[in-house]
Amino acid sequence: MAIAAPNNIAKPSGQVRGGLESVSRLHDRTAMFAVLVLFCSLPFIQLGISYEISVQYLAFIVVAITVRKRLPLREWVIWAFVFVAMLLGLFWHLDAEALFGAILRNSREALGVLLIICAARNVSWSVPDRFLRFLLNSTIVGLFILTLAQFVTYTVLKKPQFFMPAAFFITGQDTIPDHWLEFGKLNGFLASVRVSATYSEPSYLSFVCLCLATIVRRASLDKTTTWVLLSLSLGTIALSKSASGVFLFVLFMAYSYGREFITPGRLLVLSGTLSAALLIAAGALDFNPLERIMDVTDPRVEPSGYIRLVMPLQHVATVLTESPFGVPWSELYNFFLQRTGDYSVIGPVEKSTGMWIGQDNGFLNLFIEFGWAGFVVIGGIVGAIRDRFVLLFLLFVTQFNGSPFGPDKVALICLALSCRPATVSMRPNIVRPGMN
Repeated sequence: MAIAAPNNIAKPSGQVRGGLESVSRLHDRTAMFAVLVLFCSLPFIQLGISYEISVQYLAFIVVAITVRKRLPLREWVIWAFVFVAMLLGLFWHLDAEALFGAILRNSREALGVLLIICAARNVSWSVPDRFLRFLLNSTIVGLFILTLAQFVTYTVLKKPQFFMPAAFFITGQDTIPDHWLEFGKLNGFLASVRVSATYSEPSYLSFVCLCLATIVRRASLDKTTTWVLLSLSLGTIALSKSASGVFLFVLFMAYSYGREFITPGRLLVLSGTLSAALLIAAGALDFNPLERIMDVTDPRVEPSGYIRLVMPLQHVATVLTESPFGVPWSELYNFFLQRTGDYSVIGPVEKSTGMWIGQDNGFLNLFIEFGWAGFVVIGGIVGAIRDRFVLLFLLFVTQFNGSPFGPDKVALICLALSCRPATVSMRPNIVRPGMN
């Protein structure tokens, strides 16, 4: 026989109920604000006055404040080991001119790792379905239209338009289309560039599209809208002629949807459709991703792939043998400049710009910057997250340029991992005694 609970236990007071509802509304408003700021920042994430005064730092600060940092003690201990591993190599470079800057950089990257782990383990931003659908539609369609306009005006009409001025960017100026177009104009020829929307290069556009596709995958959209948005994202990457972007996008979506929709019959139809689409793209866009992947070891035929995959592997081998605990980012130029003679095809330092090259694979950059301690960083992330979908996403997005834990990367990765539609109420449940 059930025993009735006292009234003061069975029913929460109006003050407590009102307090819970106020906290819930505050969380909802915070989520709306954070997601809105991040989506508005997304097309301009590489722009700013300086590295610190930039859109990416604004987005990073929003993420750092609003991401829920609820982790078990085990995950905090794992992150502490990661933090120590990321600082360990600096003890072998105490004479570095920019040692304090290196400490700040590695500490900020360690904070980025923590935010990514928190985003993967917590739903920080639960927003209304209609609001999230509007943001996804406007962003993905807008990027596709802009990329298509750039491609048509440059490739077909031979009048390049809609490119972001190089002066607006805080990083990656050497690969910005506007930079090369101006160089070609000054030298009397139309420079060969690849369109990249509002970003510095096609690989960065691919990174953004993969983040957006991950949000689409987890949003409560109907099948038609989902496939339209994913197709537009893939089309945007194809227009930029990013071979790595196309393959990683297709592989990730195939893994993501494989268990839900892929039967032997559907797999055959999907494979045929994708093959036909790639053939059409190869003819219409003069872009053969398979051929580019096969030529990745030849820097004369495929310099972009060589610099993104083969050369970083050579850098890693050099660092692990000669500086086992990595090289601070500020010291990498001098480190590789002293070893130019060890490279037979393309040197690690570009002669015309004086910049070191081969840092275009974010995953391999972990071993360049942290040496053998990079395995501790990767192992800590895997141990703290333990979700194959999220880990595969992180592996793929770190194949693109630069530091995988830079402010811009952390902001977009956290957006992709922690943004959810509010299909299920996130308000705390009041469990009354006597109820199962």
